Amino acid sequence: MKRPMRVFVISFAAATALAAVAARAQQSSAGLFPSPFLVEHQVIVTDPDGGSFTSDPVVDHYGGSMIVSVRSDGSRLIVDFARRELTEIRPSSGTYSVISFDRMTQLTRDLQRLEGGPVAEPKRGGDGPEIELRVADSGPGATPAIASADAVARATAGRPKLAVARRVEVDRVADDGTSEPVVELWFEPDVRFGAPALDAIENFEVEVLGATAGAEGLVPLRATAEARRFAGGAVPVVSARRMANGAGRIEDVALRVERLDAFPTDLVQVPEGLQRVAHPIEIMVAHAEQEAELRRLMGGEVER
Repeated sequence: MKRPMRVFVISFAAATALAAVAARAQQSSAGLFPSPFLVEHQVIVTDPDGGSFTSDPVVDHYGGSMIVSVRSDGSRLIVDFARRELTEIRPSSGTYSVISFDRMTQLTRDLQRLEGGPVAEPKRGGDGPEIELRVADSGPGATPAIASADAVARATAGRPKLAVARRVEVDRVADDGTSEPVVELWFEPDVRFGAPALDAIENFEVEVLGATAGAEGLVPLRATAEARRFAGGAVPVVSARRMANGAGRIEDVALRVERLDAFPTDLVQVPEGLQRVAHPIEIMVAHAEQEAELRRLMGGEVER
């Protein structure tokens, strides 16, 4: 059920709220991403019936210990690995919000519980499910196993070097020895993540993005992390996986990968005049708690 989204304002100066963040971002020669770069990408979802949806492009800027994702509407998301915080800036609405990784994880789990869904135990680091994965490099010129030929063409168009980029496939191995592809990634060979960045990204994906995924839901995340490491930290230009039902697929396609002379520190600064508000997940949980209490008072639930 779609809930109304009210805005709760916290009154203090937004202009200086992220001054420390901006100062750290200026030191782009340090941190997880010492050599700044950007990746412009979009997501293509293909339904089992063949219908598809393509998202607007998003530009991710990597530098220092941050990733800043800039959307087509001018809003942006800052992932700050040093502070373990997410900052959402929405200039069009005049607001911004800040939430820690841990609180985001807990609220996501709270929301799933309040809405009656199964609650998975939190996973950290390599605490994934005990499922055997097999990683293989299929070499240049290979036929896509999961990704569409169109997705690969978009990522390699006009870029001869990417036409022979490494394709890495991660298979899930069954007890009888048979296997099926879980994820498939094509990589940009000249831009790479270091080991600390790979660890930080995997932890973020598991702890925050996969907070309620459960054992099965974590398999694609584990497989993707395995593929990135197998490719020596190279940046993916195509990342494809099947939907849970095995029929449709989700592809993340890079339209460009560029090195930057310097990390754009203005992206991490909150524009003057913006007001800090509650994060959307905080509002959703508050509404879910109100609805649960209302159901209880009306006899919709039996207290134990």
